[in-house]
Amino acid sequence: MSAQLLARLQAEIKDPGADLGDNANDILVSQGRWRRLPAATLTANRAPVVQPTGAKAGDTITITRVDAEAFTLTLTNGGTGSGTIVVLPASLVGFAEVQFDGTDWLLKRAGTVG
Repeated sequence: MSAQLLARLQAEIKDPGADLGDNANDILVSQGRWRRLPAATLTANRAPVVQPTGAKAGDTITITRVDAEAFTLTLTNGGTGSGTIVVLPASLVGFAEVQFDGTDWLLKRAGTVG
């Protein structure tokens, strides 16, 4: 991801949270509406759960993957419908924006670079 694009995303998203680590298990809206997975973070395929705790219908969370390691990042819905929201593929920088519908987290948009 270019430095310009990263700077633009940081300016647009007003609620950055702490960077995600290799063992991030749960993602909550209270932790920040923008979460970043830094380069060289993943050491295995990971599937953090986007939890509904504290979320209101219409809330969004954006996950930016700067890490391009050979592992997938699968975002999983912690709502009553459960299941996979999106898989950010191995070896590609990308992002996903998820939105809460009052019950479940749904994919709003996603993309990769490369």
